[in-house]
Amino acid sequence: MNNYDDFSGSILGTKQYWEDYYNHELKNFVEFGDRGETWFGKLPTKQIITWIVDNIPRNDRICDIGCGNGLVLGELSKYQYSNLYGLDYSSKSIEFCENLFKNQKIHFEKVDILEDGYLSKQKFNVILDKGTFDAISLMPDSDANLNRSKYVTFLMRHLQVPDGYFIIFSCNFTRDEIITFIQEHHHLGELRVIQEFESPRFSFGGQSGQQVTGLVFQSKI
Repeated sequence: MNNYDDFSGSILGTKQYWEDYYNHELKNFVEFGDRGETWFGKLPTKQIITWIVDNIPRNDRICDIGCGNGLVLGELSKYQYSNLYGLDYSSKSIEFCENLFKNQKIHFEKVDILEDGYLSKQKFNVILDKGTFDAISLMPDSDANLNRSKYVTFLMRHLQVPDGYFIIFSCNFTRDEIITFIQEHHHLGELRVIQEFESPRFSFGGQSGQQVTGLVFQSKI
């Protein structure tokens, strides 16, 4: 058993929680112009943007799975990225994004990446995940191992091979746990880590670690 098998279900892993959350965010935006919060803080978002701007051509296809309020894609659009896609299983999240970025060319779509029926017409050069794997791992009353397998199936169906990039940020899992999870479940091509982002460190009870884990994987044949 791996450490990530020890996680129990949480309200943060339920669809209803996120529907209620983004319904509230949408009301705040309509009434007060509040654009929502930056998940995991500003540093991970800045690291994602900087890495993509430095390494990815402006016309490449970039997809944010579990896009939430769409702020990462909104920032990328400021750098003239023109093929941006945001997927989320919350209809209120997508409605919020469409209101927030109605004057920008970002494609938002309600999609549950764990459903077998969804298949994009095109593969993506970059797939982003900032917290979605965490939420999937917290889904109550479900088979976490099966969900992880479906997650990787979606990833490998839609990521360009070779030389596609998968960027993941997690506040629940370490570098080694994420790599192990990928190795246990992927069955198409090969993903290898090419970048680990710096994160503030903490010490407790004689142990040390990072507050957030951020990795870039590259697909190989």
